[in-house]
Amino acid sequence: MPVETAPIIPTTEKPLVSVITVVRNGAAHIADNLASVAEQDYPAIEHLVLDGASTDGTQELVRVRAHPRLRFTSEPDDGIYHAMNKGIAQAKGVYMVFLNSDDTFASSQAVSLAMARLSGDATNLSEESLHCFAYAPFSRTSPMPALIARPQVHVRDPLSVHTICHQGTIFPRQVFARVGTYDEGFRLAGDFEHRLRCHLAGISFVCHPVVLVRFCLDGATERQMARSFAESEHAVRASCGAWAGWRFRALFWRARLRKMLGAMAKTILGGGAYAWLRSWSLRRRHG
Repeated sequence: MPVETAPIIPTTEKPLVSVITVVRNGAAHIADNLASVAEQDYPAIEHLVLDGASTDGTQELVRVRAHPRLRFTSEPDDGIYHAMNKGIAQAKGVYMVFLNSDDTFASSQAVSLAMARLSGDATNLSEESLHCFAYAPFSRTSPMPALIARPQVHVRDPLSVHTICHQGTIFPRQVFARVGTYDEGFRLAGDFEHRLRCHLAGISFVCHPVVLVRFCLDGATERQMARSFAESEHAVRASCGAWAGWRFRALFWRARLRKMLGAMAKTILGGGAYAWLRSWSLRRRHG
C-alpha cells in the first residue's frame, strides 16, 4: 500500500501526530483509551479509531465520548494489520503512534514529552538518516517502566527489534513510504516483521527514557504467544536466513526463562521487594 511522504513541518510549528487505534469488541477499555488521547496537552494531534464492526457496544461508547480530535470509522476488516494499514492511509500526521484499544498514554503530558525529545533532532525526517523513536512503556499492572534505556541508544541488532514495544514507538510517516505498510499475511507478528524490515532497510530505532504508554499484558499477542513466536521466527528466517532463525529461537526462550524466573522471584520476595530489586537491576545495567 503506497504512502505519500508528508512535507517536513518547519521547526516553528508543532508537527501533527496521528494516533491510530484499531478495535473490535473493545468496550471494556475503549473509554480509557479515548480519554487518554483527549486529555493530551500536545496541541497538534489527531485520533483515528478504526472499529472492525464491533457487536459489544464499542461503537456507541466511541460516539458518546467523541472529541474534536477524533475521527471514527466502523466497518468489517481483515484483521489487525489490515485495519492498521487503513489507519495509515487515512492519517494526516507527520508522525504516527499505534495505541491499541486497551492501551493508554502514560500521562496527559506523554506526547508532549516524547515530541520534545524529537525537536532537537534536525535529521529525524531526512531520507539519509531516517529513524524511529522507541520510548519506555509501562504495563498496566507494573509500577515501573518495562524498558529503561540511555538517551539516543540505537538498536543495532536486527533481532533486538523484537524487544521494542510497538505501542511505545513513534514512526515518521516516511518510514511507511520507504519500506511499505504492514504485511497483512501475518495475524500477530506483523509489527515485528515491519520493524525487522525497517532495520534491514537502514532505518534505526533510537531509544529514549521517556514513558509514553501504559500497555495491556492481555493483548492478542500475549494470549497467543506460541503463534506469535512461530510467525516471528518465520519472518526472521525469511529475511535473515536459517542461522538467524535459530539464534532468534534461543533469544526467545532465554527471555521466556527470565520471565518465569522473575515470576518465581516475585512470589518469593513479594511484589514491593521484587519491584525495587528489578528497578535497581535495570538502572544499574543501563546506567
